Amino acid sequence: MKTPRSSLPVSAAACLVLFSGCALFGSGNKDKSVAQWQQDSKTTISEGTPEAEAELRKDLVRERERLQGVLETHLTRAELSDDVILGTATFNDSYEADTFENQIGLLKKFDVVPEMDTPQNRDRGKFYKPTSDESKARLAKLYKKKKLLDEIRVALANTSAVGMFLVAEQRDTIRLNWSTELYCLQFGAQIRAFEQQFETEASSETLEEMAQVMAIRDQTRGLMVTHVGLLAAFEGVAGGGQPSAVTQLARASKAHINAPAAVEVKQARAYIEALQENGFDLGASLEASMRDAVGDEDYERHYQRQLTRTIKAVEKAEAEQSLYEQVDDAARLSKRKELKEQANTVQQRLTERAEQLAGAKAKSVISNLPFGRQALAGLRAVKELRAGNPRGALEAAIEAAPAGPIKAGMQTAATIGFAAADGGKRRRGRR
Repeated sequence: MKTPRSSLPVSAAACLVLFSGCALFGSGNKDKSVAQWQQDSKTTISEGTPEAEAELRKDLVRERERLQGVLETHLTRAELSDDVILGTATFNDSYEADTFENQIGLLKKFDVVPEMDTPQNRDRGKFYKPTSDESKARLAKLYKKKKLLDEIRVALANTSAVGMFLVAEQRDTIRLNWSTELYCLQFGAQIRAFEQQFETEASSETLEEMAQVMAIRDQTRGLMVTHVGLLAAFEGVAGGGQPSAVTQLARASKAHINAPAAVEVKQARAYIEALQENGFDLGASLEASMRDAVGDEDYERHYQRQLTRTIKAVEKAEAEQSLYEQVDDAARLSKRKELKEQANTVQQRLTERAEQLAGAKAKSVISNLPFGRQALAGLRAVKELRAGNPRGALEAAIEAAPAGPIKAGMQTAATIGFAAADGGKRRRGRR
């Protein structure tokens, strides 16, 4: 992840004031001269505030546009998977498009729906477990019905392809959401640094850019939990639930897919305020929560390095003194040396703090942020699916999903996608 600038520019005029101020110390009226130099320095730096904020906003705009481009790629891919499920497109041009409901219905009719592989094996490219001996025996009885066998093979191939596509998109959107979460953290800290350095508040234009970056983050979370929900519903259907659970959720996803998330300027301001001297603990809480969701090995391979870079930038921004004080403070060079040494221990300190905050404390830190509860619910959905609990994953995804068609579609899928399992429990209860 490219680190946006955290050092805000001081105009050339400020440097002139600094050097002219040094000459004043040799005058006979030292106290008066120093006071005048300090005042002139503050005035000159204050005049540079618009320039500094423009640079900060330029970084925000550039990163927002880049993230929006990446998000649109995944939105296009999500729309394709929805179309394949709904039978209006296909991954393989040699096969005729058909609805997921029809194809899984055919497999159910002849009792040859394969068992889904473990989440870990799905990550390795194996969506279904090998065909069971019972299914092989059932298929053997159909050996004279070549057309039907071909249709069954196509249904198996197509439903597996849908599943693997969803697995890949879920993985990629988890990482995209992580990146956008960290960009929000970093830019929020930079805006705080700007405000402290120039003793002012960021303009509404800057806060609007921050709100748009947060909206992209929330839209990527919605996309992530939609993939989790579809995979969870798929697993429920494979276990005997109604196939329409997946198609109805895909229809809801398609209706919602391009709806942008809405974040208000006041929510961006609240997020920035919540970061005041709290960026490190938020980073450690994110580490603890992501480790819990994806496991230590996956976290350290795919997520740790990016968080470490982000927290280095956040700590640097949080430790910046006011530029007015920097002009007046001869100890600033010593402070910068201290910060450089501190940056070398970020990863170790993050992991130690994450262990201290693991569980309820980490959740408390994150949930106090705007949209923090939805972020936690999204990670819980990922964790439950990984743990082999599709119903729990879908319930968490519902909590994380934005209001509207996608949340309603998930609620419907949760009701009908596990109907067979619920019926089995009721029957066992009557015995």
